[in-house]
Amino acid sequence: MPHAPRTWPSTKLHLVTTSGNGHCRLFLDAADRDEFLDLLDGVVERHGWELFAWSLLGNHLHLVVGSEPEDLYRGMQRLKSVYAMRFHRRHHTRGHLFKRPYDSRPILTEERPHRSCEAIRCETPSGTASSSAPRTGSGAAFARSRALPHRLAAT
Repeated sequence: MPHAPRTWPSTKLHLVTTSGNGHCRLFLDAADRDEFLDLLDGVVERHGWELFAWSLLGNHLHLVVGSEPEDLYRGMQRLKSVYAMRFHRRHHTRGHLFKRPYDSRPILTEERPHRSCEAIRCETPSGTASSSAPRTGSGAAFARSRALPHRLAAT
């Protein structure tokens, strides 16, 4: 059965979630997370996204993104497809990595972006140092390898 067409409210701010197919892990190690974050950098720049917060968990991820609907759609298409190809090449796997289309919920009130960002931070245990530990970011200046205005401060 086909998916219902997306309806886009008159907001540019979205809470985006996507998960692994069959609850499979999207990030097996720190290298997978770094690969995804580097790809996310490129998508943010290429599609003009404004990234407010992100969380990479074992089998799913969350993003708080400011974007026009078409740019969000194209960016998520690129993010998921390119990451899946690189993941399969690196781990010698195949098949669908991501479960169905991503979920995008509009953020319609002024307080909602803060609540969404806080929920992303609260969902991730703090103080974890393992390479498989979830990673989150928020703020205005995420700088790992290069200082781009859309990269967020890793916590």
